[in-house]
Amino acid sequence: HGAAGIIVLQILGWISFFALYLAFRHFDVDPSALCRQYHLTFFAYVFDKGGITLLAYLANRALAPIRYQIAKAVLPSVAAPINRLVQPIVDLFKSKKQTEESGA
Repeated sequence: HGAAGIIVLQILGWISFFALYLAFRHFDVDPSALCRQYHLTFFAYVFDKGGITLLAYLANRALAPIRYQIAKAVLPSVAAPINRLVQPIVDLFKSKKQTEESGA
């Protein structure tokens, strides 16, 4: 699906990251306290530094296979309009790369 696939996956990734981050904030999740409760001191130290942002990032990475399936379902209907929209930008980068290769 070309550029549309990349764009849709990026949008879904950012939406899911921010949704997870806001959910963890709303429910006042403390990942370092959970790690200390189960005597996972190294992970508690890591979560002390990264906090909810790190937890949202890790959860977002773990949910990637679900996002891929959603993108796979959505792409056939949105790929053509998105590719039409971004094609001039893609062509611009291609022509710039060809100019650099021929000049070098």
